[in-house]
Amino acid sequence: MTNENDKEWEQLIVDFLQSKFDTDLIKFIKETFKEIQKLASKSKEVSEEFEAFLDARKNKKPDHLTETDFQKARMIELFEYLDEFSLVDKIQLASEYQAMVEKITAKYHINTWIEDASDNASSVTFATHVSKLTHSKIDSSSLNDAISSARDDLLTTSSLPNPIVDGAVAGNQYAPIYQFLSLEINGVTLAQALAEPSNTILQAFAKNDAQLSEWNKHFKEVTQASTLSTHFLAKQVYFPINTEQDQYHLLCHMVSSSLAQHIFGALFNDENKQIRNQYFDKKYHSEVFYDFPAKATLAVTASNHSNASQLNGRRGGKLYLFNTQPPIWQSQTKPPANETNLFNHYLLNQMSRDNINGFCAMFLGAIEVYRKPNIMQGLEKWLQAITDDVIAYASTVQQLPAEWSINSELEANRIEHCYFLDIDRQDETFITAQRNNEWQSVVARDFGQWINNKLSSKGKNFTPQPEHRKLWQKFFSEHLRDYMNIVLIDDLTKESEVL
Repeated sequence: MTNENDKEWEQLIVDFLQSKFDTDLIKFIKETFKEIQKLASKSKEVSEEFEAFLDARKNKKPDHLTETDFQKARMIELFEYLDEFSLVDKIQLASEYQAMVEKITAKYHINTWIEDASDNASSVTFATHVSKLTHSKIDSSSLNDAISSARDDLLTTSSLPNPIVDGAVAGNQYAPIYQFLSLEINGVTLAQALAEPSNTILQAFAKNDAQLSEWNKHFKEVTQASTLSTHFLAKQVYFPINTEQDQYHLLCHMVSSSLAQHIFGALFNDENKQIRNQYFDKKYHSEVFYDFPAKATLAVTASNHSNASQLNGRRGGKLYLFNTQPPIWQSQTKPPANETNLFNHYLLNQMSRDNINGFCAMFLGAIEVYRKPNIMQGLEKWLQAITDDVIAYASTVQQLPAEWSINSELEANRIEHCYFLDIDRQDETFITAQRNNEWQSVVARDFGQWINNKLSSKGKNFTPQPEHRKLWQKFFSEHLRDYMNIVLIDDLTKESEVL
């Protein structure tokens, strides 16, 4: 007796083969229209109406019709036009159309198609690790890693909660078999379901029990491990077992297509791309997007990407690799406690060196700078970059243990700078002055003077004026105010949560 689950599978299989039938039929109709359109373009007898009808760009599918029904309707209308314009033999075209319908009907007859797929099931391997991703001409075993144990310190296929199993096919003509076995209900693929003993999923389509048994046997082999073999084009490492006796294990490196697909999906899913585009367009989005900096892209195939594997086709023949460079030593960040001015600190000057050089070069190379709006726009971009450097530097210092500024040279000479940098200092007088915001004008003024000093050191024939300082000061002041508003709001939020 057929259970409800079997009925779900049966309907899914029927829909799958119907979609294949529709695809082939639509392809034939579209190719027919293209050929007739070529003939019409050379004929002087056809009307503009007929030419417009042949143009696919001017004939969009109505929402209430399926693509198949729409193309069939177009084919019927074409025959009506051919009564008026003798571009092709209408009878012959009708015969070719009927022959094609009969051909693909026979091709996708359920019993016939499953029988053929069963006979060629050995040409498909379900695998997490695909040998052809190392070299497309490798003819060796792929591997289905079913190990469930995962380690927190390693990123492996076992780290994936639900790894997507790839399909390694002997040729792209066998890709439909992989698609067939990849049909899924409630997270279970058809291949997995057919591997279960005594399943009756295909019983409704089989002629008899013997045929059903043969189908199940062949499809089950797709998910079973076969005898593993390597290939001379595969990447191999001889691992020593006993060097005195020249004994080695031959280790074969294989790419995890399942892991590669998970990375690809995380990077290029529609939602992540939308959020990413919002970010680069400097537009707000409530969600975050995922990215992996300094990743490498490895081209696996130049064309026919699905020949290597089915998931490789979805990725466009590319693998995205994480940056595995060793960490670069960075000297310990120290606060500017011994400085009389934060803008004298070596770390800030090091961080902003390139942007300051760019700003000075543009400013000193410009003539009548304030009368050229395009020059001012360029200067503002450099100023924005320098401002970002200062705020980045401040953010770094703000992460240091609080109250480093107490009794420091900076406090004695520029306590306003301490309000900016020693953000979590807790004495009440300090906090009151910090939230008063009057100190920000001092920091902004010192920023402007800092920029003027840089210009003086770069331009021997130019002396910056107080008006220049005020201009840089005004620019920085606006950004400093916005930044501190965010920082202080965060601090107040944390305090309220504690209370």
